Amino acid sequence: MTQGENFSQEDYQDDSNLTPDAHHQKIQDEQTSPTRKALALFEEGLKLAEAGKYKEAVAHYQEALGIQPDSEKTLYNYGLSLSYLSRYNEAVSCYDKAINLNLNYSEAWTERAYALMMLNRGKEALASCDKALQIHPKSYQAWYKRGWVLSKLNRRQEAIASCDKALEINPNGYEAWCTRGAVLPLPKRRQEALSNFDKSLEINPAYQRAWYNRGSLLVKLGRNEEALASFEKATTIRPDCQEFWFPQAWYGRGFILAKLHRYQEAVASFEKALQLKPEYAAAAFYKLICLLITGKIFPHLVHSEKRKHLFNDLKIIVNAFKYQFLFLATLIFVISSAQSPWATNFKQLFSTLFSIGIIWFILGDLWKNKSQLSWVLAIYFKSGILSYVRAAFILFITLTTFAVVNPYVPQFMQWGWASAVFGNSGNIIFQPFDTIKSIQPPPEDINSQLPSPSESVSSNEKVATQPKQSPGEKVVTQPKQSPNTNVATQPRPIPKEKFASQTYKAVPIKNKTQKPPFDYTKVLMVIFWICLILMVPFWAGLEEKIFRQGANTWKQIIGNSTAFGLVHITVGIPIYAGFLLIIPGFLFACRYKFVHDQSFRKNNNEKIAQEAGVQASTADHAIYNAILITFLVFVMLTT
Repeated sequence: MTQGENFSQEDYQDDSNLTPDAHHQKIQDEQTSPTRKALALFEEGLKLAEAGKYKEAVAHYQEALGIQPDSEKTLYNYGLSLSYLSRYNEAVSCYDKAINLNLNYSEAWTERAYALMMLNRGKEALASCDKALQIHPKSYQAWYKRGWVLSKLNRRQEAIASCDKALEINPNGYEAWCTRGAVLPLPKRRQEALSNFDKSLEINPAYQRAWYNRGSLLVKLGRNEEALASFEKATTIRPDCQEFWFPQAWYGRGFILAKLHRYQEAVASFEKALQLKPEYAAAAFYKLICLLITGKIFPHLVHSEKRKHLFNDLKIIVNAFKYQFLFLATLIFVISSAQSPWATNFKQLFSTLFSIGIIWFILGDLWKNKSQLSWVLAIYFKSGILSYVRAAFILFITLTTFAVVNPYVPQFMQWGWASAVFGNSGNIIFQPFDTIKSIQPPPEDINSQLPSPSESVSSNEKVATQPKQSPGEKVVTQPKQSPNTNVATQPRPIPKEKFASQTYKAVPIKNKTQKPPFDYTKVLMVIFWICLILMVPFWAGLEEKIFRQGANTWKQIIGNSTAFGLVHITVGIPIYAGFLLIIPGFLFACRYKFVHDQSFRKNNNEKIAQEAGVQASTADHAIYNAILITFLVFVMLTT
């Protein structure tokens, strides 16, 4: 409901055309009666609330109530402003005071229901809506608010019916159309919900809440560009909006920008969301992710003011996800330190599930970019032999440096979180290869199943052993039997041929393990290698846009190359490996600068020059990764 509705015109018709300065003068004038002064304060509060300045409006309502505390209209509008500021307990208290002054205050009962629902007091909220409708059965506002309350109670069909009833009363009610779109059961009726939001905006194009809801729905439909346009509308129509959903609109804008790889703009949106809602953990978390991906976290750590905000963001994240972090830390500790069989099995299970997640992510990303596979093939087959020579040279320098430095690296620098969790020190993208290889059973040794000669001889053919001697008893050697001795009482010697036949007769042929005709694990590794090779150019292109594009000075190149190397530590490689990856990052940047400068001299166009530089460095970077991955897979397949 719009603030100020329910006021009779005669209450303030004499002051309706006064300017803000005139209103202020009237409030300050000692000749003005307390009643007129309270009314002037109230009117100023209404104007501020209509402009979305609810904090300022609250101050004026408080001052008006200090003069005239029994004004039900002031209490009602005071409650509305408090509700918009998410101060729901105070809002309910205001509505209750207004209702005590007027038991038939239908609007107060309706808005009370909304505030109660936001406090998770659903039954009371529904009862409050029903009370409003009992007083005023044709209340358009009460019907659509009732629909919203019912949707929160998971009574969707009744919720839709309530919204439909509101639209019967007022077919052009844009709030009801927006609410109906929000309460429709998803995902079954998403298109219908979208049409409801569009109808709301057709009636009132400046209704920010509908733009926000529309953007949120378009995210679920995967229509990111349209979602971004809706969030842009939601955040720009009234930039100083103070309603509770406004920080979420900025967060939604940042989320879409991050999905579109526009990370710097995404960080700005998350910072705006945090400015409006300082404890917004999700915005702080994704801001940190964007800073890590782009390597911009290092400048934030150096700059004192940015470092202060960054540590505050980390505090927000830790406070919001402290139990999840505690569980994760405990899990890593148990996996890395426990040596019992159950811990080994758990580690293997965790590794398998993690690998499945990586494979699922790669396949999903590959499917999403399937229309650009021709570009991938062009990278590999049309880049020219010099690209392969450059990539191989960079790889040779990198691996040689690794080999030389590795023996002298301190122990703590060799740590990587992947080694703590999975027992290896590689990039987590390679984890599926280790998992696939581990599911192959080791070849069985047939000789290990053969019984010993003593086990193969039957009990009636065993050679008699010497009788057990008592302590101190003299050992008596049996005399050699003469040819006349009765040999029936002696064990019969076993011929060598018979012994051999009895030995191998004990192992049936059907138990003999044969090597399978082909190694299915190698087939799976080759398939995953193909998927990985196809995805490499997309990832390389993204990294080049982040770390190379626009870096034209040597200072920028060195800074971005350092960020490029260190950010790889987040994917599980050892710490020292992150520092060594600065080398290929710098060489890719040299390639970017060379092509960029060449193109700029030719075209005198910075945008075209940057695109040419990124394309050239992306080709070298993708081929470098492809050669490295292929080499590692070849080693795994042949060992």
